[in-house]
Amino acid sequence: MQWTMDSNSNGSEMDALEAKNVQHSHHSDSQFHNPSGPISRYSISSEAPIRASLEFNMEDLLRYPLDQAPYEVDHAASDSSTESDSKKRAEMDSQCMLVCCQIASELESYIHADIKSLRIILDIAKKGSDRVNDAMTLQQGSQTPRCMAMFVVVLYQIIQILESGCSCLSDLANQKSTVSTQINGMVPGLSLGGFGMEPEEQVFYRSQLVRKAIQQVSELLLKMKKLSGIGESGSNMNANTPEEREKCFADLESRLKKLINMVSANK
Repeated sequence: MQWTMDSNSNGSEMDALEAKNVQHSHHSDSQFHNPSGPISRYSISSEAPIRASLEFNMEDLLRYPLDQAPYEVDHAASDSSTESDSKKRAEMDSQCMLVCCQIASELESYIHADIKSLRIILDIAKKGSDRVNDAMTLQQGSQTPRCMAMFVVVLYQIIQILESGCSCLSDLANQKSTVSTQINGMVPGLSLGGFGMEPEEQVFYRSQLVRKAIQQVSELLLKMKKLSGIGESGSNMNANTPEEREKCFADLESRLKKLINMVSANK
């Protein structure tokens, strides 16, 4: 009787335990098959896709690297900028050459005309110097040898015109002296008072005008010497030494000094 009760008790306990295990098994299966439910940490099949996705071949990776475009420096902008600067430089050089050729042609026509009027000579020299100065501004960045050669030609022409003016100044001084002596002998006591100008004063005034024109040419020569020290690329480096460049303008400087001496002798 007691054994039967114990047997029934043990049976009930085993039935309860078995029911609990079955319930736990259904609960685990529902968690595994439910996509929205949590995955059991004891499930081996859940790690299979992750492990498979991490498998790769190192040789294939090295043989076929990631498709990334190499970094390339775009030289199109810099090349176009350099080409544009070169084109502008060539246009300015051509413009400078055309201006210098026109100035040289006009000055040569005046030299050929052999003008004897000091006023006209000084006006020609001043206008020619001003135009050459404007042309030199086109060569400030970098100088071109053919433009520099034209500057030298024009300066030689202006100096020759001024030399002709100094000759006119000497002749004018001699004529004024002779005429003044004759007039003073014929009409004594006749004068214009403070408003008159003696022949010597006229010669001095005109000599000052000539000296001013010579000074303007000297400044152009100094400016041209500075330009000769600038290379064609715009740098301050040049193959010639300063002594060699000075020799190129030695004759121009010598003729300017002679002009100054001629003007000083006519005072």
